[in-house]
Amino acid sequence: MSDKKKRPDLRVIDGSAGSKPVEPSKPKRKRRLTAKQEKFLDGMIKGLTQADAFRASRDCTNWKPSAIYTESNRLMQHPEIHRRLMASRAAVERSALSSGTSKRLWIIERLEALAEQGSEQTKLGALRLLGQCSDVGLFVERTSIETPQSSGDLRAELERKLQSLLTS
Repeated sequence: MSDKKKRPDLRVIDGSAGSKPVEPSKPKRKRRLTAKQEKFLDGMIKGLTQADAFRASRDCTNWKPSAIYTESNRLMQHPEIHRRLMASRAAVERSALSSGTSKRLWIIERLEALAEQGSEQTKLGALRLLGQCSDVGLFVERTSIETPQSSGDLRAELERKLQSLLTS
């Protein structure tokens, strides 16, 4: 017997009759991609189509177009390629969002500085632009159209209007 303490074999059961023990999940190992799969993924991240990314990842001179489309689609189903591509797209989306947000804040800060320190005409222009920001919404024209909620309301409204026209 070894010096290490032997761990008990623990199993999770749900308690129902005839249930089988649930095996503990094994830690997922990171899947490695081949060099060709990495090149395919790089092409997809750069914005190539699936077929073009596949062609860039290997020599396809003797391949039929249908085989290229089939194999590129099969590669897109690979769990690690799919995961990395989605992670890359999410990172680009976060970057674009943060870039847009930071530009918006920068513009608002500059307008506020102009509204405080500029000439009278500059102050007026800066304040007007600040008022048009979606956060403030001072100079935004809003219209609302009221519509009857049900056919019964519509019928009653029409009858009332017809009655008023007939009595005039």
